[in-house]
Amino acid sequence: MKGHLIGIVTLEKEYQRFAKGEITLALTLLKQASITIDNVFMYEKMKVMAIVDELTGMYKRRYFYEMTTHA
Repeated sequence: MKGHLIGIVTLEKEYQRFAKGEITLALTLLKQASITIDNVFMYEKMKVMAIVDELTGMYKRRYFYEMTTHA
């Protein structure tokens, strides 16, 4: 994922090699999974950026608003 290892997938097939179509399908599914994982990481990062000031590291007004209105 963007040059960083996030996991390893091992596929095995007993007694025969994978067909080209099977390899293509596996790579397509893995690319989609990588995009999904990247989106989750980005979403979490955006949640933090919405409530924590990047310069000071202190909570923003939005954090306190969220805590009092959704408690």
